[in-house]
Amino acid sequence: MNTVLTILQRSVQIADKLQLEAVVIVVDQAIYCKAQLIRWKNAQFMKRLVIRLGAFHTAMSFLGCIGKRFRDGGLQDILVESEIVAVGSVNGVFSGKHYNRAVRAHKLMSDAMQQMLLDAYFESIPEHEAGRVKELLSNLAEAFPHPNYHVILNSDKFKDFKTSFDKFLEASDTKPTFRFWSSYIEMVELLLLFIRGTREANWDVHLASIRCMLPWIFAYDHINYSRYLPVYWLEMSDVQQTHPAIHQKFMEGEFATQRSDKAFAQIACDQTIEQTANRDSKTKGGMTGFTTSKGTVNRWIWSHHARGSIARECEVMAGKSRYEEHSSTRYDLLQSCMLRDKADVDKIIEMTNSMINPFEYDGEDLVHVTSGVVATREVQEDLNTAYERGETEFTTLCKERLQMETVDLFGSMKKLKLKTFTNMSKAVKKKIRGKDVSLKADRNLLARLVVIGQFRKIDLQELMSYSLGSLPLPLASVQGCLVKTNKANLLHALESQAEKPVVDIPVGGMYVMDGMAMIQKLNINKLTGERTFLNLAHEILKRLVKGAEGNKSSEIHFVTDTYRKVSIKNAEREKRAARGSQVMRIYGQSLPQQWKKFLSNGDNKESLIEYLFETWSKVKTAYLRGITVFLAHGTKCHIFTGSSTPDQVAEVKEEPSLNSTHEEADTRMFLHAAHAAHTSNDVIIVSPDTDVFIIGIALVPQISAHLYFHTGKGVTLGQLT
Repeated sequence: MNTVLTILQRSVQIADKLQLEAVVIVVDQAIYCKAQLIRWKNAQFMKRLVIRLGAFHTAMSFLGCIGKRFRDGGLQDILVESEIVAVGSVNGVFSGKHYNRAVRAHKLMSDAMQQMLLDAYFESIPEHEAGRVKELLSNLAEAFPHPNYHVILNSDKFKDFKTSFDKFLEASDTKPTFRFWSSYIEMVELLLLFIRGTREANWDVHLASIRCMLPWIFAYDHINYSRYLPVYWLEMSDVQQTHPAIHQKFMEGEFATQRSDKAFAQIACDQTIEQTANRDSKTKGGMTGFTTSKGTVNRWIWSHHARGSIARECEVMAGKSRYEEHSSTRYDLLQSCMLRDKADVDKIIEMTNSMINPFEYDGEDLVHVTSGVVATREVQEDLNTAYERGETEFTTLCKERLQMETVDLFGSMKKLKLKTFTNMSKAVKKKIRGKDVSLKADRNLLARLVVIGQFRKIDLQELMSYSLGSLPLPLASVQGCLVKTNKANLLHALESQAEKPVVDIPVGGMYVMDGMAMIQKLNINKLTGERTFLNLAHEILKRLVKGAEGNKSSEIHFVTDTYRKVSIKNAEREKRAARGSQVMRIYGQSLPQQWKKFLSNGDNKESLIEYLFETWSKVKTAYLRGITVFLAHGTKCHIFTGSSTPDQVAEVKEEPSLNSTHEEADTRMFLHAAHAAHTSNDVIIVSPDTDVFIIGIALVPQISAHLYFHTGKGVTLGQLT
């Protein structure tokens, strides 16, 4: 306290020398609480000093709130598997301590989420309308930052798009998973708005963003900031009456530091200290082991700023400056940086789509996007009401502790202890001296085990071979589920080893389609004609025939999975399925509104495939247009061929050589590929699954045709040789 008091006294002395009525002091939260305690008891300090909380440390606290809410809901898994965040940096990123890494990671993740949200919106509207909106957004992107940008923003077309998009968000807000990840976008946008307020030195934006951040600060138990950030916000909102001259300077943007002549380049005062004096004066190990002499330590501290200044000037002279003011181009706007960011966003989207896309999931429960685990009722309730409960706590504190002063500001504050996905981790308990104790794997426990092992002369290598948890973390998550990863990375790695991994589609080759993957990709909102199962069956057949015709193929194979009651995949399917999904009997009626939920049930998918067989068995020969269609369903395979006249029903016969008990289409497709190889030199397997590609590499020698793997949305494919 004596040190803080000295700082305040010297600040007043500096103000006197400069003939200023008042002076502004910027500190972090730890100093802020002590400085305000002294200031509130001294009338001179109240009149002469304005104390601000550092925006840099406030942003770090808010980053911690984002990390606490979303980290174990799948955010950590996605960022790590997408190679955006290294495993060793995870704790620093989600706590906000690694500020630059954390901001970049959340910017990329938010960008990816917004792209997936837009894609979900496009899927919900007619195709022609989606085309117009995409063109509008493309024009908007090209116009920025020219004046025409604002013309487009104020146009009727953009207003119509905004109205339509808002209705989509309102309709989708009833889905818990959709709502949960929409709140992630909102929180990151709030963080970026707060940073923008500093970058542009916009005082109103600075205060407004802090007001919006406060409920989240309270909700996730950042007690120190919950106590003092409302004080800061209220004092700064009232500074126009208490210190009008200071307020005028704040409105002119003089509350941040400008270190370069570029626009959008101001930074928080506490961040400036971190980047200059503190960074420049650092030495290896600090003063630890430097000396035990008090006088030497004092000289080391007193020369702190001089050392930093000398080091900085030496770097500038050598052309090695680390600071932006000596760079001709902003780092974020470098072409290489933008290309890297775009590639990282694409990796996040690819990774998320390989698991559970939160904006396409139609389940009525909140699910973990990487494991598919359904959140408990308590966790879902706490996550859904976090903002409202934080807002209630904030208004209560302002009323009771700051306005009416019926409760002491410095009195104890009760934590909300809201549950997140982290609380669903299975805690291992053991009785110690008659009490249940939760065992947690942390580095202190590991250190104790290593020391005990050395003391008892246990082989350290053998000791380290055992897992600290009930399940090995490289194989299983803390929820007990298998660890998810982006299998497409393996495909990309194999492609990089080939001289020519992508080739043109051979004309006349036979197609083998992953049937269920094709059905999953269908947008039932864009079906031509009635929205019924009958029309859907005809549409799928029409697309198969059209695809074969386009490549001048004479036959096409439509291969599907089977869904057994007892299967090794049941656990994964149950996690992804919405709780309480209803089995439907299909007879040609209207398609269900919750199409994704319908497809999450294995019985429904088997019924749909059997309905396709029944419907296709009744189509006229003209439907097939000379194409032979193979349908693998259940354990059977049937062939549909045209008869002599177009008006007659197509001929249907069983193909015994393709009857199979394979559960997965991944392997069954190669049985059809071997059959197609008897009549064609080229066989094209169409599937989005990397597993199929890996199986295909192993089976190439056993298939007497050139084997191709077609994946993605492009018109090129890889050759398996």
